[in-house]
Amino acid sequence: MSKTLPLVSVIIPVYNRAVLVKETLDSILVQSYPNWECIIIDDHSTDDTLAVLNHYTKIDKRFKFFKRPSASLKGACSCRNYGFKRSKGDYVVYFDSDDLMYRDYITKQYANCVQSQSLFSICKFSTFNNEGKILLKESKLFYKNLFNDFITKKIKVNTPALFLNRTIIKEIFYDETLVKAQDLDFIYRVLLKFGHSGSILNEVLVKVRIHNNRITSSYKNFKFQPLLSSVEVKWRILRDTHGTLDATIFNQVKNIFILELKLVLFRGHFIKFYEYLNKALRSGYLSKKEYFFISSKYGFQSLYKIPKGIFKRSDKVKLFKRKVTNIFKNDT
Repeated sequence: MSKTLPLVSVIIPVYNRAVLVKETLDSILVQSYPNWECIIIDDHSTDDTLAVLNHYTKIDKRFKFFKRPSASLKGACSCRNYGFKRSKGDYVVYFDSDDLMYRDYITKQYANCVQSQSLFSICKFSTFNNEGKILLKESKLFYKNLFNDFITKKIKVNTPALFLNRTIIKEIFYDETLVKAQDLDFIYRVLLKFGHSGSILNEVLVKVRIHNNRITSSYKNFKFQPLLSSVEVKWRILRDTHGTLDATIFNQVKNIFILELKLVLFRGHFIKFYEYLNKALRSGYLSKKEYFFISSKYGFQSLYKIPKGIFKRSDKVKLFKRKVTNIFKNDT
């Protein structure tokens, strides 16, 4: 039976996941679809991950693991790109080393592609924590326009929920320079070019694990490089959709970019904030009125208000505020 079905490549980047990756690989091992290969790229783990991977390659030859080439950049994006080069499948799934597949994940995603004559299929996903508690029962996937609703955050598409024809990956690789929003960058480019060639599968087939040891966590702790990567991706979406969307949708995209950019200012990186703001003005994405409104509004907020949520002003901002305050005191 497996010889009559196309090969599906499941590509997994892994780093220090000796415990969690077992559950992930077990969920792949029991797939009802027989003709798969699992390409695991180790990002030079320092725990017992390699021993775990060796065990799985011995019990099933469909598991194959390789180390990321030392000359390549460290990170999941580099591992995914390298994994694709080592893969042979007609279809590709970029999976994470801590998430789980339902038993019929590959079977149903492939069937959806065949029945709808699509280049890719997107299923729903749920989320859970390390204690097994369900955090999100199912993701929202109902849409009017797949690309527009994705870039305006009306729907959520998670990378492991994507089942992609190999022809797509030949044209769209992961950006290895990003340390945050890599999936957003990859998915928006897939949907921008191939959005009309995809099909939705309204069924939960993936369980996404939410825990502290994720890139998202470093972003929420407000480390600057992940924040800057996320802003860069929002900028790319703004740039690539300018002139292609109606005014209402484009303004939503613009607002998402501005709200993210203001966090750069609140972190005390004034030069980077104005670098992006000036580019938006020069490119015609902002009017002069919008530019001065955003500049003055968030400029004052960065000095005198603590942003809502978990973000805190940096020492640079606090020092600048004290200097401004002292100037006013001296003048009086």
